[in-house]
Amino acid sequence: MSENINEGLFHIEDKLSFVMDELNLGPKDVARKFGVGNNTISHIKSVNSGKCRPMHIYALSAAYDIPMEIFEPNIYTKDEIRDFLHKKREKTKRLNSVFTQEGKIAEKLITAKWYFYSYLSHGKLIIVPTNFYDDFTLKDECKNCDNDGNIGHYFIGKRDTIIVKESANAKRLTATIFENDKINSKILPFARISKTGNSYKELANFGFLSTNLFLAEDAIKILGSIKMNQLKIDNQVLERIGDGFAHKLIKRSRD
Repeated sequence: MSENINEGLFHIEDKLSFVMDELNLGPKDVARKFGVGNNTISHIKSVNSGKCRPMHIYALSAAYDIPMEIFEPNIYTKDEIRDFLHKKREKTKRLNSVFTQEGKIAEKLITAKWYFYSYLSHGKLIIVPTNFYDDFTLKDECKNCDNDGNIGHYFIGKRDTIIVKESANAKRLTATIFENDKINSKILPFARISKTGNSYKELANFGFLSTNLFLAEDAIKILGSIKMNQLKIDNQVLERIGDGFAHKLIKRSRD
């Protein structure tokens, strides 16, 4: 049974207060997280104080994974808000069933600087120092980037960890994966999918990461030939996909 419209929440302060109650978040909990006084949080969630600003809503939503849609004017009943929170919890639960964010793996990544060794598409060795953080983000120290590094996130699964980074210059995503059970050796192989630097064609690259900074010649000895560590998508495959050949086969399969 839906609630009476008189029980609707039309002020963002009332919505925020209701959400905090639903999530069992007291002013002390929120104040501790943001490093402010309890009274500050109490004022923010009070309609009469007039202290609540959009930046407060953005910050709280980001910190506690609260759907921003809740604070839209067309959402005002408690049932609607509960539904948004429920769907968000279910989505998070499904995501957590894949990514465990295992603490021991994260600790090993966070407590050391890691160096990623691989070949660029034109064959030159590249060594990329990378720092991992406890909020499951990372930043590398790429020397060719405008802002001195690419940023990304890492997701720890039951058996593997995947890193997703965005290149600062080209705004392209790369995905790197490695096995969790090999992390204790402090040197382990990885596989990466990205785009080539010049033609933006799909590229599979293999390399290794380590907490040790190897000399370039020693890293090359470990990697071996670039031919054995890199695979570019064949031009003929791209042509068959792009010139309509593949679409003709789709049509034939439907006939």
